[in-house]
Parts: sequence; structure tokens; C-alpha cells
Amino acid sequence: MKTYTKIAIYLVLSLVIGFLLLFFYQTMVDSQITKFKKEYQYACAVDYEDNFLLLNGWKARKESGINYTSMDKDRAIFLIFLPSKDAISLAFKLRFHDPNQKIKVYVKQKLIDVLRGSKIGEWEEQRVMINARMMKKGLNKIELKKTEKTKLDFYSIKITNYQDIKLTFLRAYAVWDSTKWFRKRGCINVNWNICFLGSFIFTGIWLVYSAIFWPLTEKKYLYILRLDFWTYLPPVLIFSILFLISKIAYSYTFFYYKFDFFLILIGSMCIGKIYQMTQYIKKDMCILRLKQTYECTIKKYNVYANIFICLFIVMMLISAGLLMYELKFPAERLTNVAFFILIIGILIKLIRYFVEKEYNME
Repeated sequence: MKTYTKIAIYLVLSLVIGFLLLFFYQTMVDSQITKFKKEYQYACAVDYEDNFLLLNGWKARKESGINYTSMDKDRAIFLIFLPSKDAISLAFKLRFHDPNQKIKVYVKQKLIDVLRGSKIGEWEEQRVMINARMMKKGLNKIELKKTEKTKLDFYSIKITNYQDIKLTFLRAYAVWDSTKWFRKRGCINVNWNICFLGSFIFTGIWLVYSAIFWPLTEKKYLYILRLDFWTYLPPVLIFSILFLISKIAYSYTFFYYKFDFFLILIGSMCIGKIYQMTQYIKKDMCILRLKQTYECTIKKYNVYANIFICLFIVMMLISAGLLMYELKFPAERLTNVAFFILIIGILIKLIRYFVEKEYNME
């Protein structure tokens, strides 16, 4: 295979990797979700204003110092407030007194779930999942219907649109939404333009990093370019596995925290890069490049400082010209930037003064 063909293949593959990394970030790290979790007690419904309201079918009771509410009719209705249209979980803390008793949960006159007691005469938690299509932003009506005439007590209800996954590492949370292959969740689409832009940015980073690493070795640039390419495959493989597990094994979607996402990304890449450094960096070459870097930076403190100070003078002259034409707002912004540049120039002068120990000469 010709060299140009190999280069073209690696460039195309680098574009694909950059595209996938941005795609995985958008589908696995959700920054747009409005996470909320509220818990209300039925006995204190009047204290929650318009966020949680009991309508018909309820009666307040007290037993052994515990305030709760009984469903004293065959049908009862309550309202819950949602800050956004979303799929939610309703966790009821309730008490059954009849093993044959069942509760049918309705939203918009559609049966969502049926609750059955497992601990008769004891408080227990029963969970109901409601799809985002059945919910709306603001107040939502939930209707309960009993199948038997026996007593049924409610203590509290916990409303949430997510659940934390308690893991030491790879912390995540699940949202109660049906899985979408090419969407973040629900109707929030992946921004494909960002994915395409990220593919080109990633390719640029790959080329620049290889160009920086190459002078420290005795290998050809194309060899280093090809060698460095393989360090980016582990994170892509890891994210692909996590993505597929979330999409195939579960009916709801996992989202990972940003810190964990970047920890996997950087950590898995660094394994290959550390191996590269230990195997291919030559000590004498490294020392030579450090000396060259020192000559181009530290020894030219004064040059860089003078450039910043001269740039400050030019920008102040431009600001004065803008004020002559009564362009106050752009002149003020340019002046602020100019003073920031002046501070950088002065700091460089101070660094040079102490690094070169000019105070000893004085």
C-alpha cells in the first residue's frame, strides 16, 4: 500500500474518531436535563401551595402520633407540579389493609399501572413510572381507583425524573425515558454540526501533538503519527460498549457525570501515550529540545514583554481615535483589553527580573 493511501486512511479514521467522541459526549453526558426530586406528605398537602394538591376522595387521619391521609372513596384525585415535560417516577409510601386490594393509576384517563400490597398493615413503597408523553409542564392530574371497599392509607409521595446509580466509579444516573438511538433523550436531538466540527478539531489536535512529540524521537513523523493514532482507540471502544449496554440492556437511558467521562477519556488515552514516551523519547533529544525551548522563551522574556507593552500603546491610540468619533462603548472595551495586556507585559518584566537575578547586579 502506498504511503499517500495510508495517510488518507488514517486521516479518515481520525475524522471518524473525533466524530464519535463528540457523539458519545452528547448522548452519554446530558447537560440539558433539568433534574428534580420532590417528596410530599399527604397530611401536609395544604402547605405545598400549588405544587401538590389533593382534590376529592381523601380524608386526613392520625394514628400513634403519625399524620396520614386515607383514600375514603373508590376514586381519588391529586395534582402534582412538574418544572418541565418529562418522564417521572412516583414512589408512593402507602399501607394496604386487604390482600385483595388493588389500586389502578390513571393519567389522562389511561391506565398506567396497578399497585398491589405485599406487606398487609405495614407502610411500604410502591413505584409507578409515567412516560413523558403523558406529562406536561405545570400541574398534572393523577387519578387513583380502588378495586375493593376496604381502607387504604397514604403517607407520602416522592416524585423524580432520575435516579442516581450508586457506584464508586463511573457515577451515573438513569432517566425514566425510553431509549433513543440517535437522540440524547426524548425530543432533544444530537447536534450533528458539533460532531462534524469536533472531527476536524480532533484531527488537528492529533497532528499537532504528533508534531510536538516527533522531535523528541529518532523516528519518522509518519511513524509517530501512526503510532499516536492507536492511543485514541481505547476510549472509543470503552464508550461504544457503555453506549450499547445502555441502549440494548435497559428501557431507560444512562447518563454519566462529566468528570467520569473525561476521566475515562484522558486516562485510557494516557496509557498508550505513557508507553510511547518510555519507548521512543530519547534522553539526549529531550534535553536538546528543552534547551532550545529555553532559548526561545525564558531568554526572550524582555522581547515578549516589549511586544505586549507596544501593543498596549497601539490599542490606547485606537481607543482615543474611537472616542473622537463618539464610539464610547467599543473604546471602553478596547481600553479594558489594553490594560489587561499591559499587566501581562509588566508581569513578564517582573519574572525576568527575578529569574535572571538582576537584583543581585544592582
